[in-house]
Formats: sequence, C-alpha cells, structure tokens
Amino acid sequence: MKSVQLTVCMLPLLMMVGCAEYEGDPRFGEAVRNNIALQSVTPPAQVSVAPIALDGATTKATMDNYIYSYLHPQSLASSLAVGMGASAAGAGPTAAPVTTPTGSY
Repeated sequence: MKSVQLTVCMLPLLMMVGCAEYEGDPRFGEAVRNNIALQSVTPPAQVSVAPIALDGATTKATMDNYIYSYLHPQSLASSLAVGMGASAAGAGPTAAPVTTPTGSY
C-alpha cells in the first residue's frame, strides 16, 4: 500500500521534470542542420540553352520510324540470337522502311 502511495506522489514530479527547459549546448544538432542545408541547395539555372531544332523532313522521318516500330515490332528471337552462333535465315534485325512521299508504309 505504501509503494502505491509513493508511486502516486512521484509520478507528477517525474512528469514535471520531463517538461523542464533544456539548457545544454546551443550548438546541439548543428551538424545535422548543416548537412540538410548542404543537400537541399539547388544549383543555379543554366542561363542559355539552345533548343534542339530539326528540319521538317528529319522530324517526319523520325516520327514515321517511331510509329513503324510499334506497328511492326522486331521479333524477340532475333535479338536473343545475337552472338549465339548459327542463326536461322531471316532472323536478323530488320531495318525501318523508307516511306513514300505520301507517308504510307
């Protein structure tokens, strides 16, 4: 019974000690704050970056080849057989087609 009374009396005192103001070293945590500041600084933006420009014919050919690669995907077997010795006829990589002036394949 006496230990319960002692615990009840000591509990508020311990809680008040936990709320005491810390008066330790004012530089406590300075290294962590310094490292965070060093890692969060963003580099200055580049002043002048020339845009990448292509002429119309090159851009159209690039887009046509991109679209053709999805319409006619290369078989997986030909890419796996590279450097594996003899391969079947016609299993080599295919080249992108040359488009007609009308843009058809």
